[in-house]
Amino acid sequence: MKPWKRSATAILATLTLLASFAVAQQTSNTTANETGGTPAKHMHHGMWGHPFAGRMAQQLNLTDTQKQQIKTLLQSEKPTIQPLTASLASDRKAMWEATASGKFDETQVRSIANQQAQTMAQLMVERERIKSKIYNTVLTADQKTKADQMLAQFEARRAERQQKHQTQSQPQQ
Repeated sequence: MKPWKRSATAILATLTLLASFAVAQQTSNTTANETGGTPAKHMHHGMWGHPFAGRMAQQLNLTDTQKQQIKTLLQSEKPTIQPLTASLASDRKAMWEATASGKFDETQVRSIANQQAQTMAQLMVERERIKSKIYNTVLTADQKTKADQMLAQFEARRAERQQKHQTQSQPQQ
């Protein structure tokens, strides 16, 4: 993958994580306020449990208004996303049933796999659309710059880890 594509992918992935963090943080704070306690420790990682999203949201200093904008945007996309995630769950179940106890019907497995691929492609398009909306309509220019810098650092560390892994997995002569 070309470097600019990796950077763009990393930026968009982080924005999705950031969006999930904002929703999770809002939910966590609401629950904490209702119970008189503190937010659950796991909630600072965001909906998908990714600590980078939590750090990014903190470092970008999202306002309550921005968090609400992200939450509203995600809620408006739910009617599109939920049927796709339900379809994936159904396909996973169908694949499990088709291959349980060592069964294998290649035609059936291919059919299920193709359906999953189509659904995943639709989900990826929707995810990228949401990330673009967050980046372009919610973040300020300063936040975009800071997010880009953070993502560049994240990508550099990821590339280093990948390179290290590739070096370690090569057979020694």
